[in-house]
Amino acid sequence: SAALWSETIRTDAQYEYMAFPRLMAVAERAWNKAEWELEYQADVEYSSTTERTNMNILTDDWSRFASILGQRELAKTEMRDITYRLPVPGGKILQGKLHMNSQFPGLSLEYSTDNGQSWHVYLNASKPSVESSVLVRSVSHLGHRTSRAIEVPYGQ
Repeated sequence: SAALWSETIRTDAQYEYMAFPRLMAVAERAWNKAEWELEYQADVEYSSTTERTNMNILTDDWSRFASILGQRELAKTEMRDITYRLPVPGGKILQGKLHMNSQFPGLSLEYSTDNGQSWHVYLNASKPSVESSVLVRSVSHLGHRTSRAIEVPYGQ
């Protein structure tokens, strides 16, 4: 399902921001029968605890979808000038080194050590050293959009 509470939406740009990229995931599920999907049977419980679904295949399918979305489809969406939501990256500081990741591979990641005054490109291989909390965000392919910036606390 993909509920969208339209009574709070006032503009087309606001609709696009709330609908994309979620709408792409709904389309993927509607048009593609995945290898891990089971045929519906009445009176059968389908949940994460029943172990009916092969979780390895499901995880591989999600990874494929997330990669395609992050590396290809969001770039196309941006080129069409559609306003969409970028996911906030994950981040943690371990032994003074910043570690970051993204829900969608292919997005650029940035961090700021001066409360957002300047931003630095995060390169996974280098794991930059930091001495205090940092702000992190993801950046679109063309660099026109950014996610919300969140703080990654130091020393936790």
